[in-house]
This record gives sequence, structure tokens and C-alpha cells, in this order.
Amino acid sequence: MAFGLDLTGFTKKRLGDVISSLNDAYKSAYGEAFIVDTDSAPGKQIGIHADEISLLWEGLQAVWDGLDVDSATGVSQDRLYALNGLTRLSSQPSTVTEYLAGTPGTLIPTGSVVSVQLTGALFESTGDVNLGAIGTVSVNSITRVSTIATVTTGSAHGFSTDDVVFIKGADQTDYNILAQITVTGASTFTYTVSGSPTTPATGTITALQATAVSMESSEDGVIQGTAGTITVIETTVSGWDFAENLNDADLGRADETDAEFRTRREDSLALLGAATFEAIRTALLNTTDVTGVTLLENDTGSVDGNGQLPHSINGLVVGGTDNDIAQTLFDEKAAGIQTVGGESGSVTDSQGSNRTFFFDRLTDVQIDMIVSVTKNTDPGEGPVFDVVNGSEAQGEANIKQALVDYGNTLVSGNDVINTYMVSAVGTVQGMSTFGVTARRDADAFATTNITISLSEIADIDTANITVNFV
Repeated sequence: MAFGLDLTGFTKKRLGDVISSLNDAYKSAYGEAFIVDTDSAPGKQIGIHADEISLLWEGLQAVWDGLDVDSATGVSQDRLYALNGLTRLSSQPSTVTEYLAGTPGTLIPTGSVVSVQLTGALFESTGDVNLGAIGTVSVNSITRVSTIATVTTGSAHGFSTDDVVFIKGADQTDYNILAQITVTGASTFTYTVSGSPTTPATGTITALQATAVSMESSEDGVIQGTAGTITVIETTVSGWDFAENLNDADLGRADETDAEFRTRREDSLALLGAATFEAIRTALLNTTDVTGVTLLENDTGSVDGNGQLPHSINGLVVGGTDNDIAQTLFDEKAAGIQTVGGESGSVTDSQGSNRTFFFDRLTDVQIDMIVSVTKNTDPGEGPVFDVVNGSEAQGEANIKQALVDYGNTLVSGNDVINTYMVSAVGTVQGMSTFGVTARRDADAFATTNITISLSEIADIDTANITVNFV
């Protein structure tokens, strides 16, 4: 067998091949009677030399593989893909908007730390913030109609619509939440509650102004921080009493893996085929701040079943500015193909003419869910809920995360299927029975599927999932 580099490629000598070659070379030099047995002194010397030579062949193999876009890894892959103008994506922290409360005016310095109550993952503030001036407001009453709680304060509260406040002190715990409010009067406001707490509420109730601050995880990567779980204050600051996140943390990422980098390079090559369907979609995805794209094409001579005009493309886009999207369409689409949609952006061409390009925005559809669970408490009937999950709180978090994971598989136009929601919840152990109902908009909760149009995408967030243990 020929080893090394030839017209067919590179063939590496393995350790056994090196030993065999050295044995033959020594016998050729000293005669066939030369002893090369591995237990002999010459044989052991041959083995030592063979190990070192084998490492050189391994290095040559790595250099050869580093020249192949399909097998290059690590630094070799970085250097090779740089020829296509690509740089490996570096790790990023998870980020979250955290809400803080306590004594008005208290300075919470940059680098203050809050942790996730169940996992201990740390989040640090990225800037100084002073707690708001309103502070704590005494509440006279809370009444509830359906899911809307109405708060009446003892004096003018000073809040504004969309402010975020901590509700504390109600005997009915469903009222005690971090909530975004709607102001209905100088001494009244409303917020949304889950469950069916007794109305009116009882207890010594207060509303505390919450101040927002941006935080990021202390470590890069996918650091989970579901809504309402980043609550443990790790940095002691006099006058800082409460912390909580209203929404899930935006997940970071680890360094892009070799496999992920390889896939992204393959996707980017579609750009070389400008005016093709995949090239246009990939270009839109690579537009600054664009996070999602569905591209619809009608290549027929008549209006299609979606009502799209003949010989047209319609980009359904999440993120990005109107004019950046228009520029991408201008750069990528073929002449004579029209763009359609309800949104538009402008581009000035090389002749100084203003060109308008049309597209649509994908609409996020908030999906609300209620999961009713009967926990198994009998080891004889299977896993016990609090044993396999660690606690009721952890089990609830696992249920919510399973539904969010299902939601992350959905793309625009995908309906939310009840059986898939049930299957997701069913991955959490320790339940005797459970059921899932869901809704969109102001619809009633039901076990039927939720229809999502092509211009929409379902948004499943833990903040909109209620788990009731019955």
C-alpha cells in the first residue's frame, strides 16, 4: 500500500504500519537474522521510534483533515471558514430584565447578584440603578372578577399604566405576585391573577414599586431563568428587599460547536445562488436583528390559494428594520419578481430612484395554558411526584419547561396541537392524572387545537402557563 499524499488523497501510516516498515528496514540493513521480536532490545527500540514517527503521521493527517470543509475542526475549521468570511459564534450569557424593590432611592450597584431559587444559577446587574421614588403603598382592598384583580389603595398611588409592582401580604397567595398593572384611577389599578382566589382578598396588603434593571448570567451558555424564579438576593445592599423576573430569561449560548459552524457555512453558501428561494430566505435570516423568516413564493401565473399575487414572493419576518429588510430584498430577488405584503421599506437604487419593497411581519400569538395535575403520592403506584422532581416547585417548573420546549419546535403557521401539549407534560414523572387546556387571545380555555395562520407564530412562555395541583 502507498502511504502519504498522491493524486487520490492522503493515506496515513498507522502504528502497526510504521513498526512493520521499520522491521523490514532493519532486516534489510542487518540481514534476515536480525532479531525484531518485541521482547528483544532491538524490538523495544523499534517500538519507541515507531511511537514517535506515528505521532508525525497523526499530525499530517490532522493537517490534511484541516483542509477539508467537511472534516476540519477547531482552529483549522476557523481558519478554513474564514475564507468564506465566517467567524465562529462565541458564547453569550443569558439575559433578563429583573425587577427590584425596597427603600426608595436605594442605589443597587453594577454587579449586584441575584440567583435562581431552584438551581442557584447567578445573574449580575449590568448597570447602576436607584430604586424608584414611590416605594410601598398601602392597599385597602383587592377584589376579583374572573382573572382581573382590582386594587384600591388608601391614598393616591402615583403609579402609571404598564408599571410593574410587587403585591405583598394577601392571605390568598395567588394575589401575591409581581404584576404589570393597568391604572384605572388615582387610587385604583388592575392586574391579572391565576387561579380563583377568594374575593375580596384578606390580610395586610401592600403594593411596592418595582424598578427594572438588566442582568446577565455570570456564566455564558443556556442558563435557565423561568418567570418568577430569579428571586434570591445574593448581594447584601441595605434597603434592597425584593427581586424577581416577570418574564423568562433570554437564553444565551455556548461557543458554536464544529457541527453547528459547519451547518451555518452550508446555509451561507445558499447566498451564492442569489435569486433562488433558499438564497433569498437565507439572506433575510442574515439581515441585522432578524430572528425568524418564512418565505412564501407564488411562481404561477395566477393568484394562489393563499391569495398571493402571481410571480411574487412574500417574506414573513420577525425583527430587523423595514429598510434593512427592503435592502435585502433589493439585493437578492430577481428582476421582474414582485414583493407583496402589508409592510414596506425603501431603497435608493444606482439611478437615484426610490424603490419600495413589501413584506409582512410575523405576529406572535400568546398562548395561555392551564395544567391540572393530581400528584402520585403512593410509591406502589409508580414514581412519587415530589421524589422524582425534588419538590412541588421543581415539578411545576419541569412541567412549564416541557411545554416551552414544545413551543420552541413550532414555526410560523404551525397549529398548537393539544395531544402534543399532553405528550410534553407526560414526560414529567410522578402524576396520577393531568389535563391541559389552552387558549389564544380572549378565547375560552379548551382541549381543542389552536389554529395559527401563516402570518403568525405561537408564543409559549412559562409566564403564561398555570399549573394547578388538585
